[in-house]
Amino acid sequence: MNFSTQLFTFVFFLIFIAVYFSAHAFLKNRSSNVKYEYIIIIASSLIFYGFAAFRGVLFISVYSVIVFVMGKITEKIKKSGKTKLGKYIFTLFIVSLASVLFTYKYLPFSIEILKKYKNIDTVIKFDIIPIGISFITFSAISYLVDIYKYEENTGSFLETFTFITFFPKVISGPIVKWRDFHKNLATRKPTVDLFFMGMNRFIIGYAKKILFADYFATVISTIMATGFENIDTRTAWLCTIVYTFEIYFDFSGYSDIAIGISNMLGLEFKENFAFPYTSKSITEFWRRWHISLGSWFRDYIYIPLGGNRKGKIRTLINLGVVFLITGVWHGAGKAYLCWGLMHGFFAIFERIVKDFNWYKKIPDFVKWLFTMFVVNLGWVVFFIEEKDLRHYLGLLFGTNKNSMSDIYASFSYYLDKKLIVFLIIAFIMSILPFMKKVYALKDKVNSDRFIVVKETALLALMIISVIVKYNSSYSPFIYFQY
Repeated sequence: MNFSTQLFTFVFFLIFIAVYFSAHAFLKNRSSNVKYEYIIIIASSLIFYGFAAFRGVLFISVYSVIVFVMGKITEKIKKSGKTKLGKYIFTLFIVSLASVLFTYKYLPFSIEILKKYKNIDTVIKFDIIPIGISFITFSAISYLVDIYKYEENTGSFLETFTFITFFPKVISGPIVKWRDFHKNLATRKPTVDLFFMGMNRFIIGYAKKILFADYFATVISTIMATGFENIDTRTAWLCTIVYTFEIYFDFSGYSDIAIGISNMLGLEFKENFAFPYTSKSITEFWRRWHISLGSWFRDYIYIPLGGNRKGKIRTLINLGVVFLITGVWHGAGKAYLCWGLMHGFFAIFERIVKDFNWYKKIPDFVKWLFTMFVVNLGWVVFFIEEKDLRHYLGLLFGTNKNSMSDIYASFSYYLDKKLIVFLIIAFIMSILPFMKKVYALKDKVNSDRFIVVKETALLALMIISVIVKYNSSYSPFIYFQY
């Protein structure tokens, strides 16, 4: 099931909210109310996951049970003081979880690579790959690491099951750490203010997806349907720029909806995006883009490797390892590997030169322009198939010249007035912090005087989004594939 479908918005979610808050009100003064709330969330999460992949429900259910058992064993051995045994068992558990991810996501690709060097006839193809397997695995690893390293307790079985399957985050994040989620569960308190804050966030995310991401997706599909042999360099760059905005509005929209739903239930997740297209370096970009993923890598990969505590050379190596894994995490293929290494190269370069005077003297605008060029170029990997990648890069840099015999290949055909308007709006929305006078209105909008105006505007935005959605085609969220 997709957050942007009518089935989710007007059937599943409305029923879930009605049942959840009815149970919350009815059982408010009973000690069992928490238990039933967890059961409602878990049942709803399994139904949500089942719509995406029915056969995956058994997988995620068994997986959650196994992770809980692993957590209990880890906690028991940790408390027993058997340090050496605990370390071995903990390592075995982490390797086991990583092996599940590798088997589903990377084993078929690895076999294909081996075929090129050895005579292997084996063909591996899974009938179903659990949706969101990367996000699920990272949640499970966080659960075990937080128990072993940060001494967070395992929680109850229902709490653990809720953590692994929680439907707002299960397929595409945000990647919430167990120690944060568990504290949220213990202190959560649904309030009217938090509910409306979450509802507003839901509307904004929904509008991002329907009004912008889906429209940009249709533009890209139209260009790609023409065939890369029939477009020129300007059109190739236009397609790349449009995708840069599509992936931002698509993924940040999903995160807004996930965080909004969690707020409505009384949970407060950390931000997953902080205007990444205002970054003046690749390092800053990764502090602003997919923040929960970057935070996960920092806590569970970078710091355990030594972080920046073991000298400059080791720090640079650790950065390289993190970005290498970042590329591999996004997909099995040489293109994703190169994408991760490219970002890693610039992050390492920035770390080396950041204290040099010549680097400090570079104008911020130039740094921002270069950063956006690298980011923009990197997104090509996400929407161009690997077999077409070299030809498309040749188009971008003018080394490939196509014959322009078709009117549909004309740059001016695609860059019509509607696309120009949407690109301008998208650009403004992406760089709001740079517009200090506009961003300063935030506090005024949150004052009592503007509450009615704000809520009316958001209601109108939701109505417009629903009308547009009703008249448009289905477009899944991009990060569903990861």
